[in-house]
Formats: sequence, structure tokens, C-alpha cells
Amino acid sequence: MSNDRTIRMGKETAEMMKAQLAAFKEKFGREAGPDDPVFFNPDCETPRPLTVEDVDRVMAEALEKAGISLEIPPGESVFDTVISKFREGKTQSQIEAEVRRMWMTDRNREKRSRKRRTK
Repeated sequence: MSNDRTIRMGKETAEMMKAQLAAFKEKFGREAGPDDPVFFNPDCETPRPLTVEDVDRVMAEALEKAGISLEIPPGESVFDTVISKFREGKTQSQIEAEVRRMWMTDRNREKRSRKRRTK
């Protein structure tokens, strides 16, 4: 019995996977093998899979860079919060819309705060 399987993916996902494999080759100087992680820790000298902590850190940095303040319950990670939204049955589009609303709310709150300080 073979372990080979075919996974259907959209064009965008296929392009993202190709980019990930190209990043692997650039980082480690070789093609990724069957036992290598596709999503690897770029800070390691040898291929190591990303940990939940790595993903959480990257997501938090991306949200902060975008100016988004995601309400994270105490003791829960950014990753857990986003995944819980999926588990609630929300689609990626709905989660993105929710994050945009939060971002706009934060942005508007900052604008109101600046206006009060200038008065």
C-alpha cells in the first residue's frame, strides 16, 4: 500500500505551497524531502516544523503590524482565538470581516481619542 495521496487545492493554495517550497530551498539549499516540514521555523539552521507558539507569535505580529487589536481571552493564544472562530462555524471571509470590523473600531476609537486630546 502506498502512502501517496492527491490533495485537491485551489490555485491560490497551490501558489502558496510552491512559494513555501521555494522558501525552503532558499533557506536550506536543497529541495524539501518527504520528511521535511513544509511550514518550517525560519530561525532554525535545520528544518524544524513551526510550533503553535511560532504560529501564535507570527499571527500576533501580523495583527499588530496591521493595527488590529484582537480581543484575546486571558490564557488563550491568538491562534486559539482564530481557530475557535472557525469552530463556531464561521468561514474565513466572516472571520476576516470580523477582524476588519475590530480594526475599524480600534482605528475610530484612536481617532476619537486624538480629537479629545486636541480640544
